[in-house]
Amino acid sequence: MTNSLPLSWWLGLVTKAADDSSTFEQELVAWPPAIIAMDLVMPGSDGLELLEICQRHTFQGHLILMTGGYDIYLQWAEEMATVRSLRIAAMLPKPFRPKQFSYLLMSLI
Repeated sequence: MTNSLPLSWWLGLVTKAADDSSTFEQELVAWPPAIIAMDLVMPGSDGLELLEICQRHTFQGHLILMTGGYDIYLQWAEEMATVRSLRIAAMLPKPFRPKQFSYLLMSLI
């Protein structure tokens, strides 16, 4: 039998998901998270736009930035987040191992 419970359950985390910038901003305002894990390349919006939203709402938590695209996206996002005084907890090129991600989350909670 395989384990079908999500990683968030095992770590005791409550999670929310957003697949566009409008939903992301609504959730950020309504339920300010301690940790945001974001893919920098998504259909309809990108992580750089989401970083601007984080700055606009003075997000004080940890950011985990990830991408399966070019490494330059991680570099741009790091520069942008630094200029905007956002806290980057990690930058992960995809694919990454779920165990690696779970250890990262455990270090932040």
